[in-house]
Amino acid sequence: MNPLFFSIFVALIGTAKCIICKCGSCESGTCNKTDTSTCYARRVIVSMENGSSMTYTQDGCIASGDCPTGSISISTEEGFFMRSNTKCCKSDNCNTDPPEVPKEDTTVRRAMCPSCLAVYPASCKPNMMTCAESENQCVNITGANTIAGVPVPFTARGCASPEVAVFMPGSYVYYSWNNFLVHTISMKPASNSASLGLGSTTFVVLLPSLIGILFTKFLS
Repeated sequence: MNPLFFSIFVALIGTAKCIICKCGSCESGTCNKTDTSTCYARRVIVSMENGSSMTYTQDGCIASGDCPTGSISISTEEGFFMRSNTKCCKSDNCNTDPPEVPKEDTTVRRAMCPSCLAVYPASCKPNMMTCAESENQCVNITGANTIAGVPVPFTARGCASPEVAVFMPGSYVYYSWNNFLVHTISMKPASNSASLGLGSTTFVVLLPSLIGILFTKFLS
C-alpha cells in the first residue's frame, strides 16, 4: 500500500474512534478522546456549615476503567452528608444530562458506626450513630485542604454506602466550599447495636490497596 494512503487510512480510523464529551471545566466546552476513554456526568449534593445544602454537577472525559457508574452516600452525626450519582457513556455528547442524586434514606436499622467530623484538628472523639439501611458501612476518612500553602487537616467518620470504596487516597471530598484531599480511608461493615459495648468505636480496617484516584479524583 502506498505509504501516504496508509497514513491517511490510519488517521481516519483514529478519528472515527474518538468521542466528544461535554466538559464544563474545559476551555472549549468539550473534550475529544479515543475509544479507551468515556464521557461522564456527575451530580453531587453536600451539606453546608449553616445547615443548608448545595448541589453541583461535573462532566468531562475519563478513562473507561476509572468511571464508577452509580451512587454513593456518606453521613455523620454532626449533620454532614454527601450524596452523588455518576453516569458513564460512550457516544458523542451523551453526558449532557447528569443523573439525579438519590434522595435521603430515612430508614433506620440497628447497625451503628462511630461518628464525628473535625476540620482542624485532624482527629475527633466519635459518638455512636445509627445508620440508614443503605449506609451499612462504617467509614473513617482523613485528609487536608491546603490554604495559602498551609495544610488544614480534617477527619470524617460515620455511615456510608458500600460504593464509597471507590474513594481512595488522592480523591477529593467537597465540604463548605473547599476540596479536601483524601489521605487515608478505611471501611468495615456496621455492627449491630445489640453487640456494641463501651469502647467499641474503632472497627474500621484500612482497605488493602489503591483502586485508583477518585472515582479517579471523584471531585476532580
